[in-house]
Amino acid sequence: MSASRPTQSSLPTRWVSVVVIILVLAAIGGAGVWKMFHTNPPFQVLLTDEIVKPQARYNPISAPVNWETVTVQTASGTPVRLTPALLPALVAAYWCPHCQRTLVLWMRHQLSAMREPVLISTGFAPGTTLVQAEQLTRQEEAALHIHGLRVYYWLANWQPVVKEFPTLLFSENGKEQMLQGEHTWHVWHKALGA
Repeated sequence: MSASRPTQSSLPTRWVSVVVIILVLAAIGGAGVWKMFHTNPPFQVLLTDEIVKPQARYNPISAPVNWETVTVQTASGTPVRLTPALLPALVAAYWCPHCQRTLVLWMRHQLSAMREPVLISTGFAPGTTLVQAEQLTRQEEAALHIHGLRVYYWLANWQPVVKEFPTLLFSENGKEQMLQGEHTWHVWHKALGA
């Protein structure tokens, strides 16, 4: 007995069903769908999404790796190692509401920080070019009025190192430290003054 083949009239109905399912997943899953298809979502202002109470406790953890093994890029594509001279550095993803709120908070208090951090823009889908990453980061900077930060791009796989956005990388008493997640300005200021 042979398997029956779909008729020509049933094929368009199946494609319409597939398209409808994808649209529903996109509506329900939001940013999660982009991960499934490995493309970057368009930039959006997400300041009112995933609201959490910022941590008010200074709770740095030891860095799991030597930061000097991590290479980032300048906008011109020059590779740069994350040496202590480059720290402190805020690792942030443009699609992360926690990162967006942190950047806005930092801009509000920029002049009171003792050390000016750099921004490590990351979280991009595999295969993202430097030009694409720079474009998305510039959209974020313009929309959130972010200015004055030196920006580097981390296009390699950040997941073995950074488990939560935003993450501040800094050195305290000669040791590499990390602060992860949203914090109050008091906590950020303490880390930046370390």
